[in-house]
Amino acid sequence: FFMLNIHRDQLVKDILTEFRNKTKDASNMKNQTVVQYFGESGIDTGGLRRDLYCSFFQEICEPQYGMFELSADKKYYYPIRDGKALEEQFTLFGKILAKTLIDGDVIGD
Repeated sequence: FFMLNIHRDQLVKDILTEFRNKTKDASNMKNQTVVQYFGESGIDTGGLRRDLYCSFFQEICEPQYGMFELSADKKYYYPIRDGKALEEQFTLFGKILAKTLIDGDVIGD
């Protein structure tokens, strides 16, 4: 399993840390993702995983993370222009996006 142990109140930080640690060996990406939220007794049969991915992609676009900016018409998010300083975060973002696809999850409407 590709086990993700996450605090809901630190979701972005935790998922970036988990992916940083668990994707050093790329073969781990093929394992089934299982999510466990600290302090919750839910068993992940896919719903917690989809919830994690949806919450992550929504939250990572917030200005406090400094990775994306909202378009003038407020319809789209774009990576910030000078993202070189955030290269590791963008690499991890790409891995998380890839893992979402590997897991067969559809994010968004």
